[in-house]
Amino acid sequence: MRIAVQGVKGGVGTTTITVALATILNANISAIDPTDLQAILTEKPTFDETKRGMHVRDLGVTKNFQTYPSFEINVLVTRNDFLSLSRCNEQASKFDLLVIQRVEKNAIDPQVFANACNAKRWIEIDVKPNIARSIDAGVFTSRMPDEIKLPLQDYTNEIIKELV
Repeated sequence: MRIAVQGVKGGVGTTTITVALATILNANISAIDPTDLQAILTEKPTFDETKRGMHVRDLGVTKNFQTYPSFEINVLVTRNDFLSLSRCNEQASKFDLLVIQRVEKNAIDPQVFANACNAKRWIEIDVKPNIARSIDAGVFTSRMPDEIKLPLQDYTNEIIKELV
């Protein structure tokens, strides 16, 4: 299974979600800009044939909200702010999953945001300082904060069941 991850704009956490999904799924990981991955990963990503045939790719900021048929799952990452909403509006309906990284200031309720984007399916992740701290400390993949791990793990458990 191949998963493509794109962000509505720069700085919404696309690479963080890519790394989290790959870690939870024990999948191979790659990126359009590999230096983004190296900011989070402590070792250079390599392709491993034993990783269940899964691959998560960070495609960076979306270009025209295009989804890619060569990927079974297309994920769009956003924040619940007004600028992100103005960029994605109804375009999010093209994607299999909308990941809303919830911020508090100047934010829109995630349910209202997902409805405005016509999202087929969405999950909400609380953006907390411990996520950034775990990345800065180089322990994100080994001790992923529950705020990001649990919502993504629930989703990945569902897609794994669909594969079986």
